[in-house]
Amino acid sequence: MAYFQSWSDNVEIFETYEKGRGIRCKKQLAIGTSVGKENPFCHVVSQDMLSSYCHSCLLMQSELYKCSRCKIIMYCCKSCQKEDWQWHKYECKSITRLGPKVPPDSIRLLGRVAYTILQGQDRADQFKFLLSNRELLEGSRKNTIVDGINLLKEYLSNKVAINENEIIEIISRVTCNTFTICNSEMQTVGIGVYPGLSLVNHSCSPNCSATFRGKQMQLRIIENTKIGDELLISYIDPMQVLSSRQNQLQSQYCFKCICERCIDTTKDSCNNLMDSVRCPKKICKAASSLDSLLANKLCPECGSIVDQSFFAEIENFQAQINKTISLGYQQAKLEDLKKLFIEGKQRLGECNMLYIRIIENLMDAYIESQRYEEALEYARRLEEPYCRLYPRYYPVTGVHLMKQGKLECYLGKFGEAVKSLGKAKEILLVSHGKECGLIHEMNEMVSI
Repeated sequence: MAYFQSWSDNVEIFETYEKGRGIRCKKQLAIGTSVGKENPFCHVVSQDMLSSYCHSCLLMQSELYKCSRCKIIMYCCKSCQKEDWQWHKYECKSITRLGPKVPPDSIRLLGRVAYTILQGQDRADQFKFLLSNRELLEGSRKNTIVDGINLLKEYLSNKVAINENEIIEIISRVTCNTFTICNSEMQTVGIGVYPGLSLVNHSCSPNCSATFRGKQMQLRIIENTKIGDELLISYIDPMQVLSSRQNQLQSQYCFKCICERCIDTTKDSCNNLMDSVRCPKKICKAASSLDSLLANKLCPECGSIVDQSFFAEIENFQAQINKTISLGYQQAKLEDLKKLFIEGKQRLGECNMLYIRIIENLMDAYIESQRYEEALEYARRLEEPYCRLYPRYYPVTGVHLMKQGKLECYLGKFGEAVKSLGKAKEILLVSHGKECGLIHEMNEMVSI
C-alpha cells in the first residue's frame, strides 16, 4: 500500500477479530516514538479558515493569494498552487458557479475524492482500500445518503462522469474515514482522508495520538507498548461521558466502541467525575455521579434523600448550559457564561464536563477581549481536570498548559510560567516531537 510506505518498520498491518484491519507493534516502543507520517489522499481547508491557510500545504501564512477565478481558494506561493491544480482545476468551476456561498467542507472533500479516483486506476485502487460502511449507512442513515447524493450531484454538475452507485461508494467510504486536521495548537483547520491512518483503530483509552504539521499527519506513541500491542487512537475527544462517546462514534463512524473503558465502566473512574453533581444539602455539597444519585436517590456522603425535583432542576440547568455553549464563546454573552459558572460551581462537580465547557468558553472569551488576568484565572481552573481526565501525554493538555504559561509570562508571573511551560513541554515532546514549532517557541519564552 503506497500510503503505508512512510510508516515505521516497527509496525505492521494485521487482521483483528472484531474490528477488521489494524496496526500493531513488531517490537517494544517507548513513549514519544514516531511510527508513521502520511500526506492525505485528499483534503480541504475548513470554511472559516479559508482566508488564513494555504489550501495546498495547509500552513497559516500572513500573505495568501486568491485563485484568480473562484476568488475563494488561497495559496501561499505559486508552487503550492501548481501542486493543488490537479484537484482545483475541477472544483474551481463548481465553486465559482455556486458562489458567493462556499459549499460545505464535506461536499468539497467528496468532490476532490471523485476527481482523484477518476485520474487513474492506481488512485481508484488506493481509495477502494478504505473500509466502506455502505450497508450500515444505507440502513440507518438512508436520508443522509440521499441528501449527500443530491448535494454532490449539484456540486459536480455533470462535469465528472460518475454514476449514482459510484457516488454512494464515495460517500460511504469518505464518511467513515475522514479525519479532522488540526494545527499544532489543536485548532481545526480542515478535514482529510488518510488511508494509512484509517487502519489505526479507535479506543477511548488511546496509546497513540495523531498530530499534524500542515497537511502531513504524524502518529506518535503516548503510552509504552510491547510486541503485539495494537496501536490505537481516539477518533473523538475522549474527555466525554460514556453515552456521549458512544453516540458520537455511532453517528459519525457507524460503530459501537468495545474498548475496555466502555465495556467495564467500573474501571472508568473518569466517567463518574465527568457527570458529577453536588448534593443539594448546603451542609454537604459533596460531588457524586449523577447516575449513582438517580439509581439510589441518596447522597453517598451525607445519606440525605435526593428527591425528583432536584433531578428536574439539574436537567433544566444542563439544557441552559448546552444552549449557551452551542453558540460558542464569540457569540455567547459573557454575563450569561459568568452566571452559568457561578451556578455551576454550586451544582456541578469540578470535573463535570459541562462545568469544564463553561470554563473553557470563559477563558477563550477573556483572551479574545485581551483581559488576560481573568483568562488566566479560568485557565488555571482547567489544569487539574485536564490532567485527571485526559491520558498523561495527550496533546490537548500540553497545548492548554502552554497557553496557560504564555498568559503567565505576559502578566509577568515568570516563576509560574516556567512551571507551566515545563509541564507543557514534557507532554508536547511526546505528542508532537522536538521538531515542533511549539517546542522552539517555549524554549525562547523560558530563555527570555
